[in-house]
Amino acid sequence: MTEKFQSFRGLYRHNIDNSGRIVVPQKFRDGLKGKTGSFVLTRGIDGDILLCPERFFKRIEKKAKKSALNSPLRFFLMSGCADATVDKQGRIIIPPDLRKDAGMETTQECVYTGSIDYVQLWSAERHNAYSEGLDLEVVRTEFEGLILDDDDDDETEETDDEI
Repeated sequence: MTEKFQSFRGLYRHNIDNSGRIVVPQKFRDGLKGKTGSFVLTRGIDGDILLCPERFFKRIEKKAKKSALNSPLRFFLMSGCADATVDKQGRIIIPPDLRKDAGMETTQECVYTGSIDYVQLWSAERHNAYSEGLDLEVVRTEFEGLILDDDDDDETEETDDEI
């Protein structure tokens, strides 16, 4: 049986505790866990942490394998990885190195944002700075390109095999 694709969307705020535990929003949990019950955490290029379902991260690994053995991207993504499992209270533990890289060593409030295939986890400060720094003309141009695209196949449902 094929796992149905779940689109991650929305913004949620949660606090991280001193041990690095944070609640994963209910809307994201099932899609992240998939069949394996776990998912992958890795560094994001914008100073965030990416929460990736296994099916999505396997696609990244497959593409990264094609890069040079000493590729900076390969090093950046793979050396920052950790597996995550949601506990009975709906929390995960963010490893100390990932918290440090994402500016979450002392922060309490964090922001989850859906990003279609994966979820981003930000310190509130970095999320605010990123949001305020968006070039709205670039956003407008990309948005207009999306809504004017004639290659529209919204009638089909995607599964992991199709993605």
